[in-house]
Amino acid sequence: MPLQESLDLGASYEAWPFYVVCDVSQSMWHQRWHPNESLSPHYVMNTSFAGMLEAIDKDISARHIAHLSVIAFHDSAEVVTPLCEVADGAPAAPIYTLPKGNQTNYAGVFKKLATVIREDTRRLTEQRRHVKGPAVFFITDGQPEVGGSRQADEVWLPERDKLVDPGFAYRPRIIALGLGTVDERTLRRVATTDPPGAACIADPGTTPADLLRSIIDIIVFSVTHSSASGSFVFETPRGMRRVA
Repeated sequence: MPLQESLDLGASYEAWPFYVVCDVSQSMWHQRWHPNESLSPHYVMNTSFAGMLEAIDKDISARHIAHLSVIAFHDSAEVVTPLCEVADGAPAAPIYTLPKGNQTNYAGVFKKLATVIREDTRRLTEQRRHVKGPAVFFITDGQPEVGGSRQADEVWLPERDKLVDPGFAYRPRIIALGLGTVDERTLRRVATTDPPGAACIADPGTTPADLLRSIIDIIVFSVTHSSASGSFVFETPRGMRRVA
């Protein structure tokens, strides 16, 4: 199901930040859930990101406009790859080594994202780049959890709301992509409506490895087609359905 929103067309001095935010809590990698490591979501992400960047770099429209960053979250959140222009060497970066954590700290990752996006957009504007509204692909397989218990909505939602506050000129759109035990209500609350985002959840019976490959394909599609058209473009990944 396509999602499009018109944005100003621009020239090569434009910068469009895209963030891939990955849940790396235990349920994404532990043998308890994934006896075959090569089929775990963590493994698929680790081995697919270099190819994802390579595919984006080959697209003439995207390579000088798209800027990409990878952020991982678990007990805390960390920038795996700082935001950089795809044509500026991102595909040549070392193999992406995502950390492995335990918990699913939504409050921590939204707080980190707010800081990172503000710093990145400030740096780009200082370089006299025309910055398009950032897009966040938020990949998770579980409910927010810290200290062995559910992280309350009143703890993580305020951090998410600060990130997308209308007072921030570069507030991001969020595409929430859920597999595993995450529920529809949580995904709908993560995704943005202004600017328009989306929430997608896995169809029953689809393996996590297949879902992650499909998600990565759609991220490539979204970045390249958005860069070419000047409008944000997204389609529901195979094996998923839209819930918002």
